[in-house]
Amino acid sequence: MYLESNIVNFLDINSGQSTLNSYDPFFITLDYSTVNQQNLNVRLNLNINGVNHTLYVPINVVAGDINIVDFSNNDILIGEINDVYVTVRNDGQISMENLIFQLLPYENLITVPSSIVNLPQINPSQEQLIGPFQINVSDDAIKGSVIPMEMKISSVNGLEQNKSISLELGRVGEQDPLGPDSYGYYIYDSNDLSYELAPIYDWIELDDGLGTAMSFDDDGDGNGSNLTEVLNLPFTFKFYGIDYNQITVAVDGYMSFGNNEVACHRNYPIPGPGGPSPMIAPFWDDLKTGSSGAIYKYLTDEMVVIQWDYLRTYENNDRNTFQIILYNSEYNDYETVTGDDEIKIQYYDFNNTSNGSWSSYPPMHTAYATIGIKNHLGNTGLQYSFNNEYANAATPLNDNAALFITTGRANNYLIGDINADESINILDVVQLVNLVLGADTPDGYQIIVSDINSDGQINILDVVQLVNLVLG
Repeated sequence: MYLESNIVNFLDINSGQSTLNSYDPFFITLDYSTVNQQNLNVRLNLNINGVNHTLYVPINVVAGDINIVDFSNNDILIGEINDVYVTVRNDGQISMENLIFQLLPYENLITVPSSIVNLPQINPSQEQLIGPFQINVSDDAIKGSVIPMEMKISSVNGLEQNKSISLELGRVGEQDPLGPDSYGYYIYDSNDLSYELAPIYDWIELDDGLGTAMSFDDDGDGNGSNLTEVLNLPFTFKFYGIDYNQITVAVDGYMSFGNNEVACHRNYPIPGPGGPSPMIAPFWDDLKTGSSGAIYKYLTDEMVVIQWDYLRTYENNDRNTFQIILYNSEYNDYETVTGDDEIKIQYYDFNNTSNGSWSSYPPMHTAYATIGIKNHLGNTGLQYSFNNEYANAATPLNDNAALFITTGRANNYLIGDINADESINILDVVQLVNLVLGADTPDGYQIIVSDINSDGQINILDVVQLVNLVLG
């Protein structure tokens, strides 16, 4: 946005007098990337007898707004070329024409042989299936990985927007953990019963004297006297490879590491630039205190527990009670694969009901709650749920559910179990020989379990020691 004429001189104005027809207007030009109902943050600087007065100027922006509402991600095959279709919707108030959609590659895991699709026109409230985009998934990709693909939307008029798509690789189900992301984090839920790291719901009640109430006040829609609070941690917590000694707790259902006091009551997909980074989002939505709603803290050398207790959704006044537990790894008898600390999220009351509305003015926040994690750059993370849509590996949440966030336990690996069948036998010897001779390429798991003598190399000495293990 830029102003073509931004100075107007006024003579005396009497009380109740209008100047609309007496002076030249201000002219504002919006570029094509402006979205419908965007807050332009226009201010009028009024100078009266040398004294400046700043006034907010509300402007009703009528434009288009392209959003991705769905995409076909069934059976994305690793090591093959796949066709992907995307459903887009114009949530704005005007038609948009001659749009160009380009799906961008992701690092060295996904290339896009056919990346561009043209859309001649899309009307307000219209949904349109576009594609196919062809993606080539590398053999090195891990089944179940959730990849944040980026969609570039442009037009010949100068529109430039980027949208994020979380693409899940391989065929996984609700009884599998979500992840890993490109850093190595997984999210296990209470339904992943066949996995050792599946969490057990074990509520720690803070609203009974164990916890301390924090001083929050939020009336919803970003209005309140205290929306965030920074706490010093009693131990150092490692998250995405970075050590933190502070957390920022927000009323609106998220926690950030470090000092991020600027509140964000509008939730966005994660990973992505929306909201503070890094972030743990157990229930990122527009929430309100009052009517017995409060947030409690419990800090010890072993764990930190933050409990959002009886908070209400801005739209429907539905109650939600949930908590985050940060564990101090010094109290564990194991290490995680990356050395990062672990997190548990528990839900006592879960009511994800704020779907919002585009028909009202101003529009009410849409997209339900955001649940997941992202790193300090906002470009890596796991999205468990957004807009009430769950990842394939995510079990829909309800009361008395739990999530466990970890990069895995390093000592869970059985050294010498090369083929990962949970036993050590001659089949492992054969596979290790193939790795040493270069007939097979080791994956990340095999690199760890194949170094039998822990000398940092995989060679014939490891084969000899593995044979001794097999022979007892």
